[in-house]
Amino acid sequence: MMQTLTKKMTRWPAWCLALTLMSPTWAYAGDASRLLRQSIDQVLSLLRDKNLDKADRREQLRAVIEKRFDFQVMSQFTLSVEWRKATPAEREAFVQRFTRMVEASYLGRLEQYTDQKVEVRDERERDDKAVVNTVIVTQNVDIPIDYKMRREDGDWRIYDVQIEGVSLVRNYRDSYRNIAKNEGMSGLLARMEKKIAELEAAEANGDKTAATSNNN
Repeated sequence: MMQTLTKKMTRWPAWCLALTLMSPTWAYAGDASRLLRQSIDQVLSLLRDKNLDKADRREQLRAVIEKRFDFQVMSQFTLSVEWRKATPAEREAFVQRFTRMVEASYLGRLEQYTDQKVEVRDERERDDKAVVNTVIVTQNVDIPIDYKMRREDGDWRIYDVQIEGVSLVRNYRDSYRNIAKNEGMSGLLARMEKKIAELEAAEANGDKTAATSNNN
């Protein structure tokens, strides 16, 4: 189960994690899309800062990502019913590993995307939820990306991303929920830790294709 992903699922999360490194065109300016733009601008600024070494840039990129993505809520939705069965310690461990998994899988890819453009087409807000509809414009194809966001304490954070109609949370849920059900949370956490180590080793060795060939 940990090895099964379609080609579409292996290529698109690099876009969603970035927010990304693309030059944004904003036709809509609601609160959620405004904060999304701020995060993108911060990423662009870090990428263009020639005074930052790789380690400092990565650390600051992580801070921007973790500020805008709600990994706690994403983890809860990913595990679904298994989240309710998990102990507080197991939940905390899963959130930590889930965050590291996503970052280890795609952080290196963020630095590769510099020429694409994002167009924000629409934003729908209802109570404390919003969906920001964007399109990534490339030379060959336009890729629709919808950011699902929730407001808490006046701040809008992403809790899911749909790219070409495919959900990031659902992608991980299909694998992780079954592993947790069959092997328990301890089995799932052990598998995640092993995969993170593989991804970090691949990144250290400069093997970016290995680091992005399998998300879970």
